[in-house]
Amino acid sequence: STAHALSFDKTQGTLTLINTQLTQGGAPCYINVGPSGDYIITANYMGGNITVLPLETSGRLGENVSTFAFKGEGVEQNLDMATLWAERASEQGFEAAAELLKLLKTAKENPFDLGVACFKKDDFVQAARFFRIAAEQGDAKAQLNLARCYMHGIGVQKDKTEAVHWFRAAAEQGDQKAAEALEKLRKTEAAEAFTLGVACHEKGDYVQAAQYFRTAAELGLTTAQCRLALCYFE
Repeated sequence: STAHALSFDKTQGTLTLINTQLTQGGAPCYINVGPSGDYIITANYMGGNITVLPLETSGRLGENVSTFAFKGEGVEQNLDMATLWAERASEQGFEAAAELLKLLKTAKENPFDLGVACFKKDDFVQAARFFRIAAEQGDAKAQLNLARCYMHGIGVQKDKTEAVHWFRAAAEQGDQKAAEALEKLRKTEAAEAFTLGVACHEKGDYVQAAQYFRTAAELGLTTAQCRLALCYFE
């Protein structure tokens, strides 16, 4: 995506494009001139980063000179560590770091909202990252969304175990949709185990059939409980 520099003719009330520069990140949603007036900051939702572009006296934008990523390049994502280093840079007068600190504050205080915004812009990887931050802070809505991400492989690798973990975390906080999702998963898993048990029984593999019937029975499927009872009876 790009940032544009324009000149404004007060007498004519018209804008004229001066030049355009790449922001090195998708869907720039915030742009501001630094306090010194010789650079601009852009925040990019889909890129999950902010960039610094020089602002020349002529009004032209220079090429990107610095990029700050939120996605944890080379290390695991850690907003506390990001804040620590940004604060150190800010203390030494690096003005772009002050803008980064503002964005980090937003990421720490409103990660769920950032996740929703990224999701709406189809940046599913970044959305999942922000949902995880909020989920780990105890946000039930974020836990539900993160569970759905893991369930369907949206922005993360599909992982049923992780999905169940976050569905359960949200359900324990009273989220009805999460509770319904867990119940649906339970019924689906029970039905699949029962079907496999019937198939094994028809092939004469009674030991494996009994194992599948037990799995389905422990998940509450009454037909499986009856079949398991017959296995023990026969």
